[in-house]
Amino acid sequence: MKTIYRYTLAPYQGPHSRHTCPRCQKQRQFVRYIDTQQGTHLGDHVGRCNREINCGYHYTPKQYFAEKKGLYSEPLPRRAPPNPPPKPNTNRIEHRLFCRTLQQYEQNTFANYLTKLLSPKKAQTLIEQFYIGTAKHWPGATIFWQIDLLGEVRTGKIMRYGEDGKRMRKPFNHIQWVHRQLPAPQFQLQQCLFGLHQLRKAPADKTIALVESEKTAVIATAHFPALIWLATGSVHQLRPERCKDLKGRNVILFPDVGAWKLWQEKAHALRKVVERPVLVSDWLEKQASVIERAQGQDLADYLARR
Repeated sequence: MKTIYRYTLAPYQGPHSRHTCPRCQKQRQFVRYIDTQQGTHLGDHVGRCNREINCGYHYTPKQYFAEKKGLYSEPLPRRAPPNPPPKPNTNRIEHRLFCRTLQQYEQNTFANYLTKLLSPKKAQTLIEQFYIGTAKHWPGATIFWQIDLLGEVRTGKIMRYGEDGKRMRKPFNHIQWVHRQLPAPQFQLQQCLFGLHQLRKAPADKTIALVESEKTAVIATAHFPALIWLATGSVHQLRPERCKDLKGRNVILFPDVGAWKLWQEKAHALRKVVERPVLVSDWLEKQASVIERAQGQDLADYLARR
């Protein structure tokens, strides 16, 4: 029996599919629930804010129908067909496209920031280690490629940074995906952790350090090279299915300030996949001031001040 939910969060289909949160008023952070039978949204306020730590707004269909004194629709069971269609193969980014981005670092704002923060030699080493690319989507934009254990490129996250190393969020959040820029509307995506390719040559007993931001993984590698630094890309992407390749390895989670409790909960689920203890560092949580806690700062913010 396959369970199908009538009401589900709308899938990401570009910036237009994300809306202004009714609580924190942040643009392009609110995901609405949709009626899968009607193909329509519920109320404008029915959904979840992506800013799970700093906002946490989540108004469910159950709450919506309870207020309207209606009946909440339970999952609709449907018998699976005797011969279900095979799952489509996961697409990959062409190697030649990937290689074309590994240049023009003098135009890459994040690469220039790394050079000023560390040194030209260290910056170049990190750029090569993580295969950081340069994008033409925005002036000075960076590509953080997701490369799996087979060396295949799943996709790339395009981001734009300022000269101060901060991500540009105005007049909109500068995030885009390489696979969405391709003439392939049916691109079958299966993401992997950023930096995962490092495990191909790393000793099995070397500890994995998992953070949220790709930027943090890169900068932390310069300061703590004894660990293998990987990034989830967002707090919502810390899921067991994304961490299957970490099986049998020692893992330490380094959550952003304010996210320690949430990552502690997620660590319990990860332990079943990793089959080893998963530690959650509370160092940032203990160091953070009231202002830093409100800003949700991460490890890179602290290392940049050292």
